[in-house]
Amino acid sequence: MESIDRHTGRAARWGLGLTLLAAALAMLSGPLYRMKLLALFPAFGLLRWAVYAAIAGAVICLVALVVALLRRKRGGGEAQGVGTAALGVLVGLVVFYVPYSVRAGNHPPIHDVTTDTDDPPAFVAALAPRGASGATNSPEYDRIVKSPRGGPDFDVPELQKKAFPDIVPVRLAVAPAQAFEQALGAVSAMGWTLIDQDAAEGRIEASETTTWFGFVDDVVIRVRPDHSGSRIDVRSVSRIGFGDVGKNAKRIRAYVATLTASS
Repeated sequence: MESIDRHTGRAARWGLGLTLLAAALAMLSGPLYRMKLLALFPAFGLLRWAVYAAIAGAVICLVALVVALLRRKRGGGEAQGVGTAALGVLVGLVVFYVPYSVRAGNHPPIHDVTTDTDDPPAFVAALAPRGASGATNSPEYDRIVKSPRGGPDFDVPELQKKAFPDIVPVRLAVAPAQAFEQALGAVSAMGWTLIDQDAAEGRIEASETTTWFGFVDDVVIRVRPDHSGSRIDVRSVSRIGFGDVGKNAKRIRAYVATLTASS
């Protein structure tokens, strides 16, 4: 029995060590990319292998935990490694869940989302920083996008409307000048980096940098008269990446919520 306890405890420690290593690799993948020590695909590869290691470590810890609990249940006394194994399972699940939760869901393979797919707001001032940063995605609104895997072309407006039917123009019962100030205030409240503002054109451009990998996405907001009030359209576009796992739609929703809360 002592031999079983030793092996169980050792397995639990090895499993926990593997999950902790996986957690460290996962956390480093983003900063290494941001510091330009890793290119994008190697950074994603590091994250992927971190998830694999987390799963392997969690499985080892789970087996050790089951063996230890069965031994305790059969009157074998206090089995070794129960706490260590339980912690390893928890760490492994967390490392697996965080990337999985980002990837999961019904996210269309697009990176350009707008409240007006017929006449999307156009970027002006953001063109220069996009070019300087080496953005691979066009600032133009591409309605048809070719699949990177050689499949059928994607109809961007159709995909967006199916996945994000709630992304629609915002209408405010105030004059355009007041709507512009509210729209500008909402940009500040979101903590975005203001690129340009032009009240005469009713145009606001800003960018947001994601926390983990430091991806920069650009936003353009357009304010126009709408009968007795104003209409506000928003467009959010990733600088790199074929898909955005729903990030741009989420950003527009958060902005609209901030804007309407202040109106």
